[in-house]
Amino acid sequence: EVMNNPRDIVFLPGGLGELVLELSFFAQDLIAHWIKLKKKPFSVTFAVKENRFGYDTTKEDINRLLKYEEYSKLREYKSKGLFRVVTTGSKSAGTNLSQINKKFSKILLGLKDNNGILIAKGDHNYATLDCIDIDSFRIGRMNHKIASKINGFSMGKLYLQYVPAGFRPTYSYPVPEYRAYKFSKILNSK
Repeated sequence: EVMNNPRDIVFLPGGLGELVLELSFFAQDLIAHWIKLKKKPFSVTFAVKENRFGYDTTKEDINRLLKYEEYSKLREYKSKGLFRVVTTGSKSAGTNLSQINKKFSKILLGLKDNNGILIAKGDHNYATLDCIDIDSFRIGRMNHKIASKINGFSMGKLYLQYVPAGFRPTYSYPVPEYRAYKFSKILNSK
């Protein structure tokens, strides 16, 4: 449905490892496909960290890649306002919504008001965007033990999950309820 019905998308990349693929598929190829459909205006926004935190993608990383010839179309889309790169303001793992800057907050509110889609990559974004009131897709590979226990995915498992606005994507939906002792037992189980 997303492929054939253009709408605003905010993409939160995970680590640097897949950035080349993410820019190609979630930006350049998707925008080209939507242009062929000749439907309403839309935009794709990559929202990243200003400064490196672990392996998270930064604005500098994307700007460096955009200089390559393979992304000439994406540079053109950027000049037309169809693609942009913004910083979130988040200074911790994932996208901490209590730390986001005003510009990114406004983008998220616009996404919600215009029935846009949020695509979040990686375990950290999976956890920090819990209960966000915007339709979203969560994609990645479960790489962290705590996240795997809370969400009910085996370590190393790939996931692609649609999460309706306001829903909690965790395995223990609708509201995970753990007492400290029980939670500790779960985390330390094999």
